[in-house]
Amino acid sequence: MDIRSKKRIVIMGDSGRGKSTLADKISESLGVKLYSADDLIWEEKFSKQRTKEESLNMSLDIASLDNWVFEGSSLRLNKCFLEIADLVIYLEHKNFISQSIILYKRFLTRDNETFFNFMTLLKHNLYCRYRLGYKNGSISDLAFLDSNNIEHIRLSSFKEIDDFVSTNT
Repeated sequence: MDIRSKKRIVIMGDSGRGKSTLADKISESLGVKLYSADDLIWEEKFSKQRTKEESLNMSLDIASLDNWVFEGSSLRLNKCFLEIADLVIYLEHKNFISQSIILYKRFLTRDNETFFNFMTLLKHNLYCRYRLGYKNGSISDLAFLDSNNIEHIRLSSFKEIDDFVSTNT
């Protein structure tokens, strides 16, 4: 696949899978501005959240632009982009254990991470993966893509991601 002709790209998926890294590489390669769901959700990263209405309005403004790379794991915000995207890439972990190990390693290397935030993220990922707690009864990202017939590429391993990057950027 030649992604150079793609003007609107969504990268979504599991926490800690490499969405931001892949989005950076694609954005830089294509010379297209990168937008992150985290920047729309958080006024001050992980401490002061924007209202849902404010972050949704920001998403709609970005989606109306001619070209962008958007990355994030917020289906609420991703929906603004999915139906108009030229390319959707979904990055997933094979299982919760491997995801937790990667997130723990990331926690150890980031200066601004707190143990509380790390544990909250693990809980959120557990709820998302197994549709528990506040995610009980909600549709998963992949189920949303499939039920809406949104064509997407699924990448599960670092090798698949690396191969995609090396052949497309």
